[in-house]
Amino acid sequence: MATITLYADRINQMPAGLRSVRTAVDAFRENVDTLRISVVAIDSSICNLDDIISSLRASSDTQEMKADTFEDIADDTEEFIDTVISIDEDAAEAITTQQEDFYDTYSYLRPEESLGDAILDVVGDVVGTIAGVLEFGFEVLAFAWDAFTDALATIGEWCADHWQQIVITVVIVVGVVLAVLAVVFTGGAALVPMLTAALTWLGVSAGTAATIATVASMTVAAIAIVSAVASGAFNIADTWSPLSGNWKKAQKVLNVISTVSNLFYGAGSIYSGLKGITNQQLFNYGKTWLTNSGFRTAISNVDDYALLVEPGTSTFWSGLGTGGADKAAAGAENLGNMTGTTRTTMETVLERSGITMPKWNSNDPASILAWNSSSSSFAMRSSGDVYSILGADLNPNGVWSVFERTILGVNPGVTSITIVDQALNITEVIGRSPAVSNIVFNGLGALSQAADDVYNFFTGND
Repeated sequence: MATITLYADRINQMPAGLRSVRTAVDAFRENVDTLRISVVAIDSSICNLDDIISSLRASSDTQEMKADTFEDIADDTEEFIDTVISIDEDAAEAITTQQEDFYDTYSYLRPEESLGDAILDVVGDVVGTIAGVLEFGFEVLAFAWDAFTDALATIGEWCADHWQQIVITVVIVVGVVLAVLAVVFTGGAALVPMLTAALTWLGVSAGTAATIATVASMTVAAIAIVSAVASGAFNIADTWSPLSGNWKKAQKVLNVISTVSNLFYGAGSIYSGLKGITNQQLFNYGKTWLTNSGFRTAISNVDDYALLVEPGTSTFWSGLGTGGADKAAAGAENLGNMTGTTRTTMETVLERSGITMPKWNSNDPASILAWNSSSSSFAMRSSGDVYSILGADLNPNGVWSVFERTILGVNPGVTSITIVDQALNITEVIGRSPAVSNIVFNGLGALSQAADDVYNFFTGND
């Protein structure tokens, strides 16, 4: 703090005091003038007061000079005080600067700050920082809100001007998405049950029919997805900026391909749903076909084991341990007695068909292929109500889990799959009733995409 500041109140009173003295002198001079005027009025014949009058006049002039002198002193005092304050502040600033430089050099000589002062300083700094951050944050939020509202207004105006294109684009996108999901959810295998049944009815052997049906289904599924996406892109582009020339021709070709492939694939999906084959069963079959080369090989060799399977008699088994075939045969016989039907295992059917199987050897690829193919043949040729006896030693990667159950899942001739434990207690029943949700979803996907393509084919911009 500057030194002059400590005594500012006293020093600032000096000019006022001097002016008070001047005021008193002025008053005294005025009184002398009044007295002189009164003396002049006295008749000189009564008393000669010339000397007194001259003395009073001289005194009045003297007092006026004193008053002017005091006024000058007051002005000079004020100027002096202003000069002293300026010099004092400069000196204080220089002293403070030198002091900080000194303490920066000799920090160990700096007086220790009290804990309370330190806390107050820290709190002050923190509060200042928080206030600055909050102020900046409010400014950013205000700017962002203004930008957001301006953007909404702009978007609203744009949407109002292009609402027809927006609606058409949304419809196209929804159709493409539904068509793609219908293929994805069925694993590309929706046509397998329908084509297999049709080819078998035409006299094609089971293994060949299944192979052709699967390859055809996967091919149509791929074409349906690609054509749906491509035609959708062309149709959207045509909606916003009309196509012409070769681009227009390509659009129409893609619309035709997408319509045909999606309707064909949708028909297979609906057929599967009517047969009670779920999307999950189709997906499992498609996934296994694509990822398991042994599965594909087994199906291609199914015709080497042309089993003669009576409807409603098939009994599968797995995980029964040592002597499993004999346990399964006994279990099948007991199931037959319980249900009033004849039940047979694959081993019994192989023996009746005169087919001799190699001994099972997990290290022999030929043995593995033979049993996988015969098991797949048994599953393909089964129909009606089938049973499966599953023991405690069930292998999740075994023949039943990978081959037989997967094929039974897409076999349109199977009406139900009943799973029992080794004591022949029912643990699961997989019934076959029309899967309405699958029919609606799969059919909606195919029909919506076909409708979009047909609409754009006939009404697209030229």
